[in-house]
Amino acid sequence: MRVKQTWLIVSFSTTNDAMRFEANCPIEGRLIPLPTSLSSGCGLAWKSPLSLKMELLDYLSKESVVYEQVVELLL
Repeated sequence: MRVKQTWLIVSFSTTNDAMRFEANCPIEGRLIPLPTSLSSGCGLAWKSPLSLKMELLDYLSKESVVYEQVVELLL
């Protein structure tokens, strides 16, 4: 049985936004299908360890990344 843990999830409006983020983001993480508990335009999300929250938020702000929301989610 897999133990759930809290992750940082970034959702996107478009697939292009998600793919561009994946290509340029230097922060540990990966694209995943959008968790069913969230609603977003494209169905993709970026999943990063919660320990990288401040680094990721700083990157989103400094790089003017287009995204919908950032949430902490138990997966």
